[in-house]
Amino acid sequence: MTVKEYNEVFYHQCSKALSFINCLDHALQKSDDNARMQMRVIGWGENTKAFLLDAIRRMEDSARESYRWSKSDWWKENNK
Repeated sequence: MTVKEYNEVFYHQCSKALSFINCLDHALQKSDDNARMQMRVIGWGENTKAFLLDAIRRMEDSARESYRWSKSDWWKENNK
């Protein structure tokens, strides 16, 4: 993955996924017991939330590790 791919595609998708998980959790806190019960039935809980957040963060770390640029490479890419 290039820096450009990370910045233009991956970062935005990763950010949206993290935001979705946090918004879902917030919405469930504001909803009635029936909605929370339905989410528990399909498997949503603190363990599921923690697993998904950990997986997204690991993907992000892996994506960052996939490119290690020197300053000269960065300069060449950004000054075409």
